[in-house]
Amino acid sequence: MKKGLKIAGIIVGVGLLLFVALIAVIYILFPPAKVMHRIETEVENATQRDVTIGSARLSFKGGVGFQLENFTISSPANFEDAGDMIQLGKLDIKVNLGQLLAKQLVINDIQINDVTLNLRVKADSTTNFTFGKETPTGTEGEDKPPTTPETATLPATFAVPLKIHNANITYVDETTAKSVRLQQIDSQITLKADHPTQTIDLAMTLTIPAGDILQNGASIAPFDLFPMNVEIENQIKLADQQYDLTKLTINIGQIALHATSNGAWRENQFELTDLTANYGNTRLGFSANLTNLKQNTGTYTLQLYSDLGELKRQLPLKLPLAKVEGTINGQFTGTIPTGTTLPLAAVLPAGNLNLNQITLQVDEKLPAIEQISGTLHLADQHLQLENFTAQIGESQLGFQLSSNLAPLHKLEDWEQLVLQYALIGDIDLAQVKAQAPPEFPLDTLAGRIKLNLSDRIHPKRDLQDVSQLVPKGSVIVENVRASFPPQDSLPPITDLDATLDLAGEGRIRIRQIHANVNQNPMDITGSADLRQFKTIEDLDKIQIEIAFNSPQLDLQSLLPPPNPEKKDVVIPPLPTIHGTANINTLIVDKIPVKNINARIAVQNQIIEIEDLDLNVFGGSVDLQSRFNLADTTYQMTTRVERMQANDFFTTLFEPVRNVVYGTLNFNADVSGRTFDPDSIKQNLVSHGRLEIQNGQVMNLDMLKEASRVVSVFNFDTIDFTDAFTNFTVEDGKYSFGQLDIHSNDADYYVTGYCTLDGALNYKVRVLLSKARTEPINIPQKDLFLSEDGRFIIDLNIGGMFTRPKVTWDKTGTMERAKQKVKDKATEEAGKLLDNVEDKIDEQLQDKLGSSADSLKEQGKNMLKGLFGR
Repeated sequence: MKKGLKIAGIIVGVGLLLFVALIAVIYILFPPAKVMHRIETEVENATQRDVTIGSARLSFKGGVGFQLENFTISSPANFEDAGDMIQLGKLDIKVNLGQLLAKQLVINDIQINDVTLNLRVKADSTTNFTFGKETPTGTEGEDKPPTTPETATLPATFAVPLKIHNANITYVDETTAKSVRLQQIDSQITLKADHPTQTIDLAMTLTIPAGDILQNGASIAPFDLFPMNVEIENQIKLADQQYDLTKLTINIGQIALHATSNGAWRENQFELTDLTANYGNTRLGFSANLTNLKQNTGTYTLQLYSDLGELKRQLPLKLPLAKVEGTINGQFTGTIPTGTTLPLAAVLPAGNLNLNQITLQVDEKLPAIEQISGTLHLADQHLQLENFTAQIGESQLGFQLSSNLAPLHKLEDWEQLVLQYALIGDIDLAQVKAQAPPEFPLDTLAGRIKLNLSDRIHPKRDLQDVSQLVPKGSVIVENVRASFPPQDSLPPITDLDATLDLAGEGRIRIRQIHANVNQNPMDITGSADLRQFKTIEDLDKIQIEIAFNSPQLDLQSLLPPPNPEKKDVVIPPLPTIHGTANINTLIVDKIPVKNINARIAVQNQIIEIEDLDLNVFGGSVDLQSRFNLADTTYQMTTRVERMQANDFFTTLFEPVRNVVYGTLNFNADVSGRTFDPDSIKQNLVSHGRLEIQNGQVMNLDMLKEASRVVSVFNFDTIDFTDAFTNFTVEDGKYSFGQLDIHSNDADYYVTGYCTLDGALNYKVRVLLSKARTEPINIPQKDLFLSEDGRFIIDLNIGGMFTRPKVTWDKTGTMERAKQKVKDKATEEAGKLLDNVEDKIDEQLQDKLGSSADSLKEQGKNMLKGLFGR
């Protein structure tokens, strides 16, 4: 027993000595410092970059190998701000010990921990991951296609398992503003090569738990791309150039794509016989046969089938669709023509994509588009969408589309394409309303719209000229009925029919628009020219010609009630309109306005109404007007003939309701600024002349007050034969030059003004007729009489229209009294002078005889000076 233990101890001791000796030999043959320097030198020569290794040491854990820490490869000199391109926290390489002692490096295992890969592309397209020296330009440095030997041989037999843990990759491309960031990547790769059989086997598993793909800071991934797991198994056999992909499984989030394929290449040919991606009932198949790898020629086939409802239920994508049902299937075959730089259209396939009974609903609040069917056909670089139909409830749509794709050299060339389409539709508006969201702007909606349209669309041209989007065809509206929410205070549309003929390129003929709005029938015909309507800002450049006709309109039932709190109205640019209006009866505040005819023009925010003729209040009105909505100014010229004064004043001026009667004629020029009531009072300016024949003034407070102040005459009712005046409205005042009123009982002369707020400031002279003057019996009556013996009454009228203040104007009476006294004194002085003259004459004749005549003349002259005669 003791002898056995002793032998065992010797064996262990010898083993330890051999192990120590082996370590010593390895350190001697492969000193860590030499290995680190050799690796740095080789990598620097290969990459033309600075390479650093923090430390290197031999490792015997899990096998003999080398362990490098803090391994970095720098970016080029012009990428200082990008930092190191590669950083490896730890690199473990396990080797075959026997081969290593024979001075051959056979790697059994590689493990990399804490990898940081930093890739950059600058705006000038230079990168930090292009290695080696720059190739000189010129004929000697021109790129040449790499030569490929007819046969390839495998140089060695090896099996290398590579494990990567906690890798992080950042890719930033300044030319496209794109960036990719992948985090915490784990991967295990096994690459086996068998020199005798000339085969290579590859197996890889890859896990990326987090990451993002951005452009201009916004996510561009079509769905949640992470986490991602990938498994790949393939085999390459070099002897006869065979390639097999035996397994490809990609799990993205909760999506699993499984692909299997058998492929081969020989003598510059590559054949991929079957590559399929399956997800539930969705299958994508791809096969290719490249007959010449050098010239990139060959064919490919693409097959697709999907049950969209099943796909929508299983996909974790956040698709903006509430409902998807139906199936699609298609098959396309394409040819890759000769050449290395090919236009996109040249590689487009030929085939059909069929849509079968598809239902789409964007939002649960919106109606679903049902029974979508059609065929997308590609052939000879032409696209055609045939027999496309869809249904929304009782609404049906048919659509066709075709285009020549030959100009499509790259994706950006889509603007060069010309699209031809035809649209035939029959839309049931009641069905649209039934499935509309609660915020739909109409309470009720019914009727139909029929479309028959076609057009050629040039995207590049039409994006710059939207008028070109007007197609050819017709739009027919039938029996549309609609009502608005009560808070909108808009009248209901009880009946709407319309027919529009579209000539394309911005021209529309309004064959008929018949509408019955809240029991107000109206008809419109005309045309619209949108050829200058290039952008949405060109609304005022639309040219419209219309003829508007209506047997009867009740304005009160068409307009919403006034909102006194909303005075500022923003008026958008208006299209240019020329047309005529004919309305048999217009009801304005229960007043019928008859036989309205006018010419209307709207251009550059200016509305002009010319030759407006109408009958109202028993007379006729001729009006010319101009409204400038840009600076809110207006001008009008009005002529009124044979109008009933009481109807006119009672309707338009509440304070004089049932006050003025007679036949009214007047003309006026009116101008002003802004359209709100307060501003109109301050800015309205008008000049004109007013005449009334065979009329009457009564029921006026100022007349009653005048009758109280002047007891000799009753003013309560004034019957007149005619009244006329020139008037002015300015600064909020209505002024008379002089209002003349003539009647059998008296003549009235009024000067002064009243404000639009009702303040009065008038002077009135009344001359009673002789018949009305004679019965008056007052002291000093002659002081109140005119030269022709008519009694004069001078009055001042002030106060407010509803509370007038009437007083005698004594100024005229006092002046007449003074004149009477002066006239009486002059008369008495004349009589005294005559008596004195007679006495002097008699005495002179007696005393002086013939010289009496001279003295008499001298005496008369003295008397004249004395009496002022």
